[in-house]
Amino acid sequence: MEMIVTAQDELRSRRRGGVSNSDFQGQQFKDNVAKVNQIKPLAQRLGKTIPQLVLRTLLTHAAVHCVIVGIKNPAQIEDCSGAMGWKLDRADCYQIRRTFMGY
Repeated sequence: MEMIVTAQDELRSRRRGGVSNSDFQGQQFKDNVAKVNQIKPLAQRLGKTIPQLVLRTLLTHAAVHCVIVGIKNPAQIEDCSGAMGWKLDRADCYQIRRTFMGY
């Protein structure tokens, strides 16, 4: 739920004069929300938030050494730090990649 709220906040912000981003508009936005909803059960099973799960997935990739995250407040810093110190098993990692990347 928190990822959807964040995306809605971003959409409202961009409508007030921010740079247009198709990820937060129309069908693309709806598709992205549906993808987030697909991985919610996995996040709940692992006791993690959606941002923690997605960041851990990115950091698990061998070619990724760091991830630059757009953070707007201290609570988001705290939440994102929860992506550290645990491992995501291969099957779960691939499930998330398939959901978002299609492979």
